[in-house]
Formats: sequence, structure tokens, C-alpha cells
Amino acid sequence: MIKLYSEGDKKMENKEEKVVTKTSGVVKFLIVFLVLALLGTSGFIVYDKFIKKSDNTPKTEEKSKKETKEETKETAAKKVDETKEYVYDLETGESYAIPYINIDSDDAKRLNTDLESWYDKLINDYKDYAIDGTFSYKYYINDDVISIINQFKNPVGGDLYGYKAVNINKSTGKEVTREEILSLKNITREEMGKKMVEIFENDKNIEYYKSSGSTSFEESDEKITAYEANKIIFETYALEEFELFLNENNELCVITKRANVAGALYSKAMFNLDAKVMKDVIL
Repeated sequence: MIKLYSEGDKKMENKEEKVVTKTSGVVKFLIVFLVLALLGTSGFIVYDKFIKKSDNTPKTEEKSKKETKEETKETAAKKVDETKEYVYDLETGESYAIPYINIDSDDAKRLNTDLESWYDKLINDYKDYAIDGTFSYKYYINDDVISIINQFKNPVGGDLYGYKAVNINKSTGKEVTREEILSLKNITREEMGKKMVEIFENDKNIEYYKSSGSTSFEESDEKITAYEANKIIFETYALEEFELFLNENNELCVITKRANVAGALYSKAMFNLDAKVMKDVIL
């Protein structure tokens, strides 16, 4: 059966085709727009979360370093008297001088007080004796660490000496403890004791220590050799029993009491752990 179209039918068909075509174009436009919007949003998120963060990281680190540097500069210790050295003689009116730590910090003030008290105690203990020439001190600076070694010679005579070591960081104004001195040299208390024993055993008189005489050691009621007594001192005594400092060559030195074979029960000895030598301590 042949269907005949009128002119009106043809116009209606064309109109419908145009509507469909127009509607299809709008849909395509909306789809493209949504895709572009989605891509734009995703791109912003990626930029904001990763690229922007990455770009800002160096600036943030640079700012942080700058602030840290400025803060360190502000908190760095200063001298009490800029015209003088870090350590100078504090005049006493006597024939000796006491070292004064020329750093403006709480630790420096405390250490200065401790030093004065140490000197005063020894003076009072031996006030009935002449004290001329019995006090002396030296100090060394290695990087930021100042080490001050104080010596007091018993005016009664004999091989009797007293020592006090003080260590302080000239940049921070903080005391450098015994533990920190060991840490700077990368050794432990146990390793320190072993090194001291090794140095002691290489002493030219070691056989004399091992075989001759005996001593009444405080940790034991029985008689033991001076060698055995010294091993106990070097290996087991608390770190506070030793005076530690860094010398002019940045070598770790330890002052300790040492059991003797004859004469005084104890004397003082200094171990240079880096140079591997032991000697009587006389500044």
C-alpha cells in the first residue's frame, strides 16, 4: 500500500527532524561542558594538593631555617665583658687568681660560684699553712667547648693534689657534662674504663704494681695489690669520681685517683685516652 504524503506532512517531518537535531546539539554541548568542568575541578584539586604544596615547600623550609637562624642568634650566649677573653683571672687580692668564666648564662654563673666555693674550701681546710703557689689553672678551647682545669697542691707537701675540671659551651652558655664529653668522643663509660686499664698495663712499672706490696682498699677488708685496686677504680667507679676535659689538642683526658704501691695510699693520675699515655698530673 502506498502512503501518500501531503505537503503539510512533509513540513511536519522536517520540523521534527530539526527539533531532534537541535536537541541532540544541546545534549552534546552539556556533556562537553560537564566533562570540561570535571577536568577543571580535578586539575585544581591536583594543583592545590600536590603541585602548590610542592612549590611552597622550599619557601616554607627556607623561612623555617631563617627563623631558626634568627632565634639561635638571639639565644646565643654573650660575654659578660666583651673586652675580655672567655676565661680570665678573677683577682682575689692574694697571690693566686680564680678563673672567671666570661659568659652571660645561668650555667656560667653557677659554675663560677662552684669554682669560688672549691677554692674557698681548700683555703679554709689549709688556712694554717702558706698557700703561695699552691693554686693554678689552665683552660683550652676546642670548637665551642671550653675546658678549665684547676689544680690545688697540698701545702703540707708530698704528692697530694686536688683537681677540678669544668666544661662549658661558649656558644650556648650551657655546661658540658661528663656524659656529653664522652659522647663528643664517641665512647661509653665502660669503654673509658677499659682504655684506662689498657694504658695502665703498658706502664713501665706495671709488674711492680702487680707483684710488689699490697694495699688496704676501701671496697675490701682484705689486702689486694695496687694493680687490682686500680682496675676496680678505673672500671667500676661512677663517672662523677673522674674529672674529664679536652686538652689543647682536643684529646680526651681523665683525672683519677690511683692506688700506689708505697708511700701515700693514693695519688692522682691523668690518662690521655687519645694519646694513650698516663702521667702524674702537675699543671
